[in-house]
Amino acid sequence: MWARLLQRVEASPLLRSRQAFPVRIERPHEQLHLGGSHPFAAYQLLFDLAYDAGQTVVTARTSAGFPGRAGRIYRALIVSTGAHALIVRRFLADLRCGRPR
Repeated sequence: MWARLLQRVEASPLLRSRQAFPVRIERPHEQLHLGGSHPFAAYQLLFDLAYDAGQTVVTARTSAGFPGRAGRIYRALIVSTGAHALIVRRFLADLRCGRPR
């Protein structure tokens, strides 16, 4: 699953940009932590892998800060629409099914 996660991150137009989402922490087969910032937000995406009875469970956590008025407007456009949650869910579903996207 680790190799599939790395392939999926590299295939993602949003995540493959190392300028937008540089790797902060990489513990192979355990954790991948991506994060970055721009004038409107500072953000993190953390993938944890756990192993149980021959199954791999991948969880994703996101967090972001949106400073100032411009940040609040940006948050309203990106997060409040629900698009962010939909994108993360689709990423995980594709990862589970092995879709390369």
